[in-house]
Amino acid sequence: MTDLHSRLFGFIEDDLDRLANRLSVDFSLQFEGRSSDYWGEYYIDRSNRYEECRLYKNEDPLFCSASSPPEEFWFEPDYREYVSLLSVYGLQESIDDFQRLLQSKFPESKLLFDKR
Repeated sequence: MTDLHSRLFGFIEDDLDRLANRLSVDFSLQFEGRSSDYWGEYYIDRSNRYEECRLYKNEDPLFCSASSPPEEFWFEPDYREYVSLLSVYGLQESIDDFQRLLQSKFPESKLLFDKR
């Protein structure tokens, strides 16, 4: 049985393109830029190192100021100060290694939550 985990990391970096480039270099990721109504502009990793690795803004593109409560502007309203989010889903050992390297290369990043 595989032990899959999902972790969400926050970044104060607001330039998603620059952050995707830095992460690609430091982690040998193959980010592909995408756009959708749900995620807005985002990046998905195609390296197959993880089950899923997605970089996106902490802003809900479907937010409507006329009809939505203000807290729905963010995907993660409890972490509004983190403009960019990185969701990584994969084997626990791989995610643990990823987190250790992330903390050394991106000390400004923060683990927001860990789903086991």
